[in-house]
Amino acid sequence: MIIANPIYDVVFKYLLEDMDIARELLSIILDEEIVSLEVKPQERAYEIAEDKIRILRFDFKAVIKNRDGELKNVLMELQKAKPSFDIIRFRNYLAQNYASTETIISKEGKTEKWVLPIISIYFLGFPLDKVHNAAFKINREYIDIITGDTIHKKEDFAEFLTHDCYIIQLPHLENEKRNKLERVLQVFNQEYKLKDEHFMFFETDDSDTLVNKMAIRLARAAANEEMRYQMDFEDEFNRVMQRNLDEKNQIIAFQALELEAKDQALELAHKNAEAERKKVDELLLRIAELEKQGRK
Repeated sequence: MIIANPIYDVVFKYLLEDMDIARELLSIILDEEIVSLEVKPQERAYEIAEDKIRILRFDFKAVIKNRDGELKNVLMELQKAKPSFDIIRFRNYLAQNYASTETIISKEGKTEKWVLPIISIYFLGFPLDKVHNAAFKINREYIDIITGDTIHKKEDFAEFLTHDCYIIQLPHLENEKRNKLERVLQVFNQEYKLKDEHFMFFETDDSDTLVNKMAIRLARAAANEEMRYQMDFEDEFNRVMQRNLDEKNQIIAFQALELEAKDQALELAHKNAEAERKKVDELLLRIAELEKQGRK
């Protein structure tokens, strides 16, 4: 089956706008059941296009059921970046969610405004420098720093001020299908892309309904002429931004050389000045000695 490559923002966005697919996919990544999922109405799925990076961001409000059967309201921030990025942008978007409040239904059935715990999920189209795992979680533990014991309770104060993070590195995906997550992530595996990188050849798996749903939706995207145009636009955008970045790097490198040359000039001038001062000191010393001899 020919499918559109979901590494492109426009395709990834189209895939995740299907709420059933989004809910099932995110449930598998979190390894917890998402009972309900909605895109925050004041922040629909959108794209950021600035400098070199294009970051696709989804903000979801979700109700999650944990293994104990407890329901909790959370904000889920999902971002995808195709090229390497400036981490400040991720921090800025995260800060916006930390500053926001959401309308929830309390246990007593009342509607109220409240801050929610945050879960961040990052799909990266580039490899990180040190961690090469295709998918990993950075989670939090409560630890008594006096005894070293793990605390098995959760406190709202800590939950609202810290968050779990999930990172998917698309370049490190392999063809293995050891568990449900690896089977689902095969849809993003860039080893399946064709010579025209807009498309991938993907073999569906009849035993996995979610994979099939994702593949069928991506096949529809591949047949959509407007989608293909948007992928062309993304390629051109990235080429232009890469040229701009290369030019900026050249300017920065030139400025660095200029600064280095100025530093060397100042250092040389300082050395010359020191040498001149020594000559003057020696001359003054000789003059003082001659004057002393003359007085005798």
